[in-house]
This record gives sequence, structure tokens and C-alpha cells, in this order.
Amino acid sequence: MDAAIARRGGTLLALDYRRAFEQALPEAQWYKFDAPGQNEALDAWWTQLGAEQLSRPSPRRRAFGEVYARDEWFAGFAWVLRAIAAKAQRWVNDAESILAMTDKLLCQQRLAQAGIAVPPTMGEVTSFDELRERMSATGCERIFVKSRFGSSASGVIALRCSGNRWRASVAGVVDGGRLFNTLKVREFSEPREIAALIDTLCASGSVYAERWIAKPRAPGGGSFDLRVVVHRGAPRQRIARCANGPITNLHLGNRREVPGWLAPSETAAAEQTAANVAQQFPGAAVFGADLIVTARGAWVIEVNAFGDQLHEVTHEGASAYDDQAAWMCG
Repeated sequence: MDAAIARRGGTLLALDYRRAFEQALPEAQWYKFDAPGQNEALDAWWTQLGAEQLSRPSPRRRAFGEVYARDEWFAGFAWVLRAIAAKAQRWVNDAESILAMTDKLLCQQRLAQAGIAVPPTMGEVTSFDELRERMSATGCERIFVKSRFGSSASGVIALRCSGNRWRASVAGVVDGGRLFNTLKVREFSEPREIAALIDTLCASGSVYAERWIAKPRAPGGGSFDLRVVVHRGAPRQRIARCANGPITNLHLGNRREVPGWLAPSETAAAEQTAANVAQQFPGAAVFGADLIVTARGAWVIEVNAFGDQLHEVTHEGASAYDDQAAWMCG
């Protein structure tokens, strides 16, 4: 982003979240919340603040890579974002839009209420036994289980059953009664292990389930979904995330491809759906929409407030950062 801003004659000043929270913001034409990344100290601070906001006991220190105390984390994240946002006026994405996107369940409910296609939700769940009963009652054999406040495949389990046979795909592992993220998707088929995964995830914070929408096949093998960057309401950069399994996040070693194989009707459906999502978040100028696109239409599987980080991906010769720099410096 700094290089794109510099090419337009501007200057980018980066502040960490804690400094921005504790001090006055410097004068600027625009302000932008950026992805916090993997910052253990920042996560611990947000989690502690969140526990105070929720009147809960101080949580223990989270181990590196552990999925833990997500409700407290989100409460602290929300407290800090709102406090910082109150110090300035011109935000690329306002705090409320970011928070609505980060709350995955709330985001999907908002989109569904607006008539935008999303995987049907099965509501919040608190245990494997509860989830198994709900799947049996609804006749649903393929679902995704997700941490309500997770990101980057953290706390996401793809679960399917056929009779007494179960299979779970997750970029994580239970160790010592704790759930840890991994950089490799693992497969589990023992009901005891799957129950431990679900129960440990539920113990980490709010969890919900949604029906599994099958992803289409990619020409190079595997299945794919689309990440589309939306800038000021218009779909711009896009990339196909291709995987041999149900979890397509690129940081897990999955491949990315330019989706040149999409039919014109599929491209139109993806672009229209992304634009429709933007209408539900008028306070967000830039975000990423993750879509499943088929000949039958497009479904929104997630919306990412920090989803503009598509390196070396351009649309009409411009990257997502180029688009933002031209707008902010224009």
C-alpha cells in the first residue's frame, strides 16, 4: 500500500492499534484499519479487554496458534475499533462495517435478509452431540462448522456423515484438550476424534453451523471458490482459490489461478453478487467477498473486511492498492 500511495505523491503513516487507541491520531486525509496479522501481544490485549467488557474472568494466556476465548477477543477488538474510529471522520472502512463482517454469523444473516444467496445456516451449536442431533433431524449430511469470530480457516471444520461413517477436514489439531491451528488440512474419521474437535472448538467461543454448498471443479483439478475484491461498490480484482479438499484458503498451500474459464453468465453472477454485498455495507469502501459460482448462480460464503491483500493480482492493470491510492490521493 505504501508504494501505491507514494506513486500518487502521498505519504502513508502506519500506527499500531494500541498506539492509535491510547494517543491522538495524527492529521490525515484518510484513515484505514488494516489487518492486525499474527500479533500475539495484540491478541492478548484485546482478549483481556474483552473479558472486562463481558464481565468475565481474565482468560489464561493463549498458546501460540491456539483457538481460544474468541468471544472475549471479539469484544475487545470491537471496543478498540470503536474507540479509535471516534477520533477521526474519514475512514476507508468504518468500524461498524468491519465488525459486522468479522461476526460471520451476523454477516450471513444480514445478507440472507437482503435476499443474497448464502449457505443456509443451522444456527449456533454448543457440542458435537447437539450438532449430530440437528443434522439427523434435518437430514443434512454435509455441513461447515465455524467459529463465529474466526478468520483465515481458523476454527473451520468441514464435516460430512453417511450413516455411522464420519469425516472431518480441518486445518487444526486437538492437543492436550486445546485446539491449535495448523498449516495443513488434516482428515479425521474416528467419531471420538471428531467429537473432540467439535467440543473443543465450541469451548473456544461462539460456534455455528451452515449447510455445505458444493464447490465447482477447477480445470486444473480440485474444486474452487472466488475471492473478489470490491472497491467502492464495484467488483475489481478476483482470483480462484483451488484445492483438492473443501478448505481453499491460500495460506494452507492451495493454489491460486486466474478464473479465465468462467462463462460470461458466471462472471456476471459473481460481479452482481459482489456488488449486492457492497450495498449491505455502505460504510465499507474496500473488502473481499468469497463466492461459490456455478451455472446456477453465486453464493456468498464469507465477507472479509481485510480481504484486499491479493498480491500480484490486477484488474484493468490496477491492483487493489492501486485502486485505493488513486481514490484517496485523487
